[in-house]
Amino acid sequence: MLRRSVARCAAGSALAKQIQELRYKTDAPILQCKKALGECDGDIEKAIAWLRAKGAADSVKKEGRETAFGTLGVCVAKPGAATRSDLATPAAIIELGAETDFAVRNEKFAAFANELCGSMAEVIGQEEHAGRSDAELLEILQTRSTDAKKALIAALGENVVLKRVWAMPAPEAGLAPRYADDGVAQPTRFVLGSYVHNSSAAAPLVGNIIGLAGCWSYKADGALERADVDDFAQHLVSHLGDKSDVAGQAFLGSDQTVSKWCKERACRLRAGFVYKYGMEAPQLVVPKPIEAPKV
Repeated sequence: MLRRSVARCAAGSALAKQIQELRYKTDAPILQCKKALGECDGDIEKAIAWLRAKGAADSVKKEGRETAFGTLGVCVAKPGAATRSDLATPAAIIELGAETDFAVRNEKFAAFANELCGSMAEVIGQEEHAGRSDAELLEILQTRSTDAKKALIAALGENVVLKRVWAMPAPEAGLAPRYADDGVAQPTRFVLGSYVHNSSAAAPLVGNIIGLAGCWSYKADGALERADVDDFAQHLVSHLGDKSDVAGQAFLGSDQTVSKWCKERACRLRAGFVYKYGMEAPQLVVPKPIEAPKV
């Protein structure tokens, strides 16, 4: 009798360890792991395959449910898009939806959204995808993320939908050259900046408000850096809903106006967009270029 009790305890302990291992590898619920091990005679690898198949089936059942909550992600084209003006789509914003706010705040959801941003950044930086429409980019990203999305749906237990990809319009082809006192033409350089509101260290590209800004610099180097334009994108987000002229606004709450900020950096603010989750579309908040004085 004692030996049988010990044997049962040992078997139970072994099963518990297998369940723990399977949960670690798949994030599946305990009861699902136990059932998978039973169906697969304790074979971990077969149980993983069984759970994947089951997860895919479950995800199909969950598709179609309303996804009223969600997050946004920013995608800056790779490589080197922050200082390139030849890209048809220098940046994009993705919108990812879920059924509940609880799911949106889940680390796995944020990590998935962050990975989508990286994937889209690669896509819009490739010549073969130049000039793609929002719908085409959405289809490409959906295809790339099908398996990962199914796994996330299985882990969260609710529907997840990649709702939208919005492509930022390309900057104008360039500026008429400006001339220094010695008559030498000053080069122009495009710099793109972005800001994500309510992002996290684990998912820095994901939040509930995105700001994008594009500037032309009238100096080859030194006067305007990516970090500067990131700050301007943050300024745009902080002034969301402000109907005043952007040029006269106090830059990030300082006593310096945006116009003066441009003057110090010898740049022209060409584009500014802000997108808050729930808006119909990104809002153009720099409707006309803000010029710096001649250098």
